[in-house]
Amino acid sequence: EEGEDKEKREKREKMGKIKHAKKSNRMRPTGLPTEEEAMSEASPDELASVLSPSETDAVPLLSKVNDPNPKHRAEAYEALSDLVLDDPTTLSVLRLPSHLKTTLSHSWDSFPEVRVASIGTLRNITQLGDAVICDDLVRLDAISAVKFLLQPCTTPIDPKQQNDIYTQSIGFLLNLCEGSDKAVQLATQHGLIQRTYSFLDPSSSATSSATSSATTSATTTYPYELRIAAGQCMYVMCEDNSNARALLPPSHEHYYNLPASSCLTSSSSSPSPSSSLPIRLRTLLCAIDVHTQATPPASVWPYLVSVVQLESDVEFHKIISKLPQLDPDVAMLALSPDAILVDQIKDKKDKAARREAAKAAAASKSSTTSSTITTEGDDDDDDKEQPEPMEKTTSDPVSAQDIKNAKQEEVKALRVDLDSFLEVLLSQKLALEVLTNLCSSELPESMQDDNNGNDEADKDDDDDDD
Repeated sequence: EEGEDKEKREKREKMGKIKHAKKSNRMRPTGLPTEEEAMSEASPDELASVLSPSETDAVPLLSKVNDPNPKHRAEAYEALSDLVLDDPTTLSVLRLPSHLKTTLSHSWDSFPEVRVASIGTLRNITQLGDAVICDDLVRLDAISAVKFLLQPCTTPIDPKQQNDIYTQSIGFLLNLCEGSDKAVQLATQHGLIQRTYSFLDPSSSATSSATSSATTSATTTYPYELRIAAGQCMYVMCEDNSNARALLPPSHEHYYNLPASSCLTSSSSSPSPSSSLPIRLRTLLCAIDVHTQATPPASVWPYLVSVVQLESDVEFHKIISKLPQLDPDVAMLALSPDAILVDQIKDKKDKAARREAAKAAAASKSSTTSSTITTEGDDDDDDKEQPEPMEKTTSDPVSAQDIKNAKQEEVKALRVDLDSFLEVLLSQKLALEVLTNLCSSELPESMQDDNNGNDEADKDDDDDDD
């Protein structure tokens, strides 16, 4: 009987019908917590004793996030946000569930500066982290926090600060949806597709960040950077999401029914609404339609091809020639097409300006000390011939502030050219991605009919040859 049972079992295994028992969580024989649980419950002093030097930089900051002073809480999260980008190894500490829960809880803080700093920290953590972090945050109800942050503030708040909260929250939502299918499902159920689409606001006229990154036109509801973030998030949330189709307008084809080159030229006389829409927003709307429409509109293919073939009116070699004049960190950062790194250029420029000012001050102090020593030496030697005094010039010496201002103007001019160039590159990157997906999927019915007709014609030709 045992031999017969074994034979039947082997036969079922060959047929692929055997089902193995799922692993169950067993009680640990030692009763000791896991390493992750131990680190999660450890005090700052205990953490510092087992972490590497780079990881311990986060420990004192984590102890300040619950400070009674909201200014200190915000400063702690701002420092943690920068630390994650400067040293990704600190993720091993910040990704612990207890710390994620604490950071997420401060997104409900009554002070806006704390909310924007905490959600910005989570945005950077999920940007550099893996899907496990996204799943952990979804289990901690991060989607409800995002839904709260995307609602207008009920208390008086500076409009710029409100838009910063929106931008950071949408960036955080984008990262969650890229790393977790559950996040997409919950975001759809909580109405975040409709809310995010309201920030995209395609009906408003807007200039790109290349010409107006800090200000917006009178008719623009939201800043350009926020609208781009909303478009990118919509593109991710609508992918393979059949429920999104009923939540959005039927089509945005009237926004991209012109060639992409029309975005780079003055077309104010054109009656088309796409004439005032920057190229990245137009390309994002086209990509969203591909995800939400059963059959892509007729203008999708020619528009995406025109984006890929587009040539920027900014000459790249001119940008390259200016880079050696900048701080190396700024120059390297400026060449990165990654959107989140591009957003850091301003901070890097400020740091570079401060370093230049410090170097100029140190050089000025060193020059003064050297001049004093030389003068004392000349007083002791009366036999040496004294040089004739130089004629005084009417122009004042260039101050360190003047040098700093000149460098900032150079960087500002470079940023304008760089933004224009990146507008085209990032649009082409997205267009290539969408075209690749379209070419990898099934052909549209119209193209299939054409191919079938060609196949039948080829078959008839073969018959005639026979």
